Amino acid sequence: MTKTLKNLFTLVICSFVLLGCQSKDNESFVANKQEYNFYNAYDSINEDETLVVRSDADISIDPSDPNEIEARSDSIVIATVQSIEGADVINKSNQTKCLPYTYGTLIIESVFKGELTSGSEVKYTRMGGIVSYQQYLSSLKTAQREKLINQPQVGNAQYVDYSFGDDIKIEVGKSYLMYLKNPENTVTDPSAYSIMWWQGGMREVQTGNQELRSATTNEIQVYNNYTNEWESLNTVVQ
Repeated sequence: MTKTLKNLFTLVICSFVLLGCQSKDNESFVANKQEYNFYNAYDSINEDETLVVRSDADISIDPSDPNEIEARSDSIVIATVQSIEGADVINKSNQTKCLPYTYGTLIIESVFKGELTSGSEVKYTRMGGIVSYQQYLSSLKTAQREKLINQPQVGNAQYVDYSFGDDIKIEVGKSYLMYLKNPENTVTDPSAYSIMWWQGGMREVQTGNQELRSATTNEIQVYNNYTNEWESLNTVVQ
């Protein structure tokens, strides 16, 4: 396990707030619902019963640098999120507890690195997600658990929406430029691709009036989550 991944499992909780999930409104490409058979397990979760938890830690890479995360990724693709099947706190590689991660399926649209193929459906995991309050408590060390329980914001929370730093939410139906670890190199589920590097490794896509799979790299724009600007895909991946 890399130094970075070790850091992910020793984070210190830094803020709690009882809020619903919020998503950024922009001009991202949204796929045809009939073609992709979308499903979002989070749709049934009551936002008023959800405690939002953000955590932070020192990390050993710069996820805002596309060259650095490209070198550290096994696969780079544009993919559409077909489903969010749920979230878990069990590391399926070794059956130990870990921080919440979301899992579901992707449809691969374009491939820039790696051996995935356009049109294929694959399983994914991504750090962060919504789990039950009891699941989240079970994932914490004793000191972290006691700190959370004593927070007045907890109230009657039934769920915890956990994410790292300023990370963005993964959204069903949207297409993203994604930086992946292949299943043999993931740390949560050996049957799934891991979407890595937080908001640096998952960037929303827009294509104007072009269909995604027929658009060229200079027609596709990807969103920079650090500068809040759209950039041409051909300036981000080679």
